[in-house]
Amino acid sequence: MKRILFLLSLALLLVLAACNSEDSQDTAEQTEEEEQTEQKTEGSPEEGQVSSEKQVEPDKTVAKVNGEEIKGEEYNRLYPQVVSYLQQYGQDTSDSEAVKEQVLNELVTQQLIIQDAKAEGIEVADEEVTSEMETIKEQYGEDYAGALEASGFTEESFQQQLAKDMLRVKYIETQLDTDVSDEEVEEYYNELVANSEQEIGELSEVEGQIKNALTQQKQQEQLQPKVEELREQAEIELLI
Repeated sequence: MKRILFLLSLALLLVLAACNSEDSQDTAEQTEEEEQTEQKTEGSPEEGQVSSEKQVEPDKTVAKVNGEEIKGEEYNRLYPQVVSYLQQYGQDTSDSEAVKEQVLNELVTQQLIIQDAKAEGIEVADEEVTSEMETIKEQYGEDYAGALEASGFTEESFQQQLAKDMLRVKYIETQLDTDVSDEEVEEYYNELVANSEQEIGELSEVEGQIKNALTQQKQQEQLQPKVEELREQAEIELLI
C-alpha cells in the first residue's frame, strides 16, 4: 500500500476534481505546492474544525446512503478542508450553502466507494490500520496529540476514519488502472518545458511530482464515471 501522502490526499480527489480539471497541465511548481499540502486532508490530524456558526450537532444524521447514516462529526471535520481546497483553486467560498452541498456531495461519494468496496470483498486488516497509525504518530511526534484534538478527532474516531481512507485507497488500487509509464511522465515533462515560462528543472528532479499528478488525473477520469453509476443506483437522502 502506498505511503501516507497518497493515502491522506485521497478524500478530496473525487467530487471536487471538477474544481481543478482545467488545471491538468499545471506547471511542476504548482504540482509541488499541491504535494506539500496533501497531508492536510480528510484523514490527517491537522486541520481545524468548521466555525461554530456552520457546525451541526455531531450526532445529527446529515445524510443517508442506502440506509447507512453519515453523522455531523464527519461533516464538521470535512467542511474546512473543502473550503481550503476550493480556495486553493480560486473558487468562491462565500456561499455557505454551495459549500455545504460540496461537503455533503463528498461525504456521499466516500460512502458509496466504501459500500462498493465491501461489496467487492475488499478489506483492510486491523493490523494494517494499526501499522499506519503508528507511522502517523512517528511522523507527528510530540505534536500528534495536539493535532488530533485540534482536528476534532479522538484516538478512536481517527482510527475509524483512517480505516475508511485505507479502504478507499485499496479500492482504487484494485479496481482502477492508474499505472503511469515512464513514457507518459516524459511526455508530460516535455509539455511543461515547452509551455511554461518558469524554470522546470531536470526531469529527474520533478519526476515523482509529475507521476503523482498523472496518477491523480487517471483516478479522477476513471473514478468519476464509476461514482456516477453508483449514485444512479443508490438511495441517497440529504438531511441538512
